[in-house]
Formats: sequence, C-alpha cells, structure tokens
Amino acid sequence: SQLVSRAEVRESTESSLIELLESQLSNFKAENGRSVLVFGEKYHYPGAKSSNQVSTIPPLLVPIVNKINTELCSTSPLVNSILINRYDGSHSFLPQHSDNELLIHLSPASTH
Repeated sequence: SQLVSRAEVRESTESSLIELLESQLSNFKAENGRSVLVFGEKYHYPGAKSSNQVSTIPPLLVPIVNKINTELCSTSPLVNSILINRYDGSHSFLPQHSDNELLIHLSPASTH
C-alpha cells in the first residue's frame, strides 16, 4: 500500500469540498446581505429564508459532524445541521447578530 501524506489528504478534501459547494450553487438562497446554504435539520433564526428546507447532510460532511459531536459536544446539544454563508464581493456581509438561541448555546449570548 502507498502512504499518503497529510498534505495530499488535505488537498483532496479541499478539492472535494469545493466540488460539493460548486454543485450546490443554485441552492444558495439570498439572505440579509449574503447567500446561505443549509444541510440537515431545520434551523430557524431571525431573517432566515433558507432554513425552511430540509436537506440531508452530504456524506462528505458527515465525518466532520461526527468528529465535532464526538470531540466537542460532550455538554452541548449535538450538531445536526450545517449552515454555509457565501459572500459575493465587498457588498456582501453578515449583519451584527447574537447567537442566543438555546438550541445553540446553553450559556449567555455571544455577539459576532
């Protein structure tokens, strides 16, 4: 068997992620200064337009979700969706907001 370097794995993973996102370009929804794509369970937040659709998490992203849930979510709710923001130039932005939904954080809100 041939040894594969970490750099080769990273490059292959990056290429696969780019291909996945490019294949989903028509599924991004315009939302508050950016475009949004959601995979997984419904997730609602103020101004949400994309979370009404339920879409299965793609197989390529499942190991990432599993790793997050296994290594980082011992006291928090498990990750069950992925929200991807796409910014289309300097006019595109994420408005100031507060991630204070109890489904995300069981502790006080953090502003981003």
